Amino acid sequence: MILPVSNCGSNALVRVASNPFPAHALCAGVKDLNKLGRAAEKVAGKSKQAVAEVTGDGKLDEEGRRQVKRAEQQTRRDEAAEQAERAETPKLSTIANNLT
Repeated sequence: MILPVSNCGSNALVRVASNPFPAHALCAGVKDLNKLGRAAEKVAGKSKQAVAEVTGDGKLDEEGRRQVKRAEQQTRRDEAAEQAERAETPKLSTIANNLT
């Protein structure tokens, strides 16, 4: 059973079949899947545009453009969120210096 994790940056543990895993390990996998999904959305949008060019279907072309734009916007939002998360996470060397 997987327990939900509210924050991927937390040190919370998630139990999967009664084995504890660090939450960040599972979140990394989810982030990779999200990247693949957005790439697939972008490819699907570009494919629609190509088909629309061949068939002359203006609605399909516009749909493809919107799909590509949505995928690119989501990628930019995710990259900004990851950058903010990295800025908030203290570096190991900083933590070690504070302990001494």
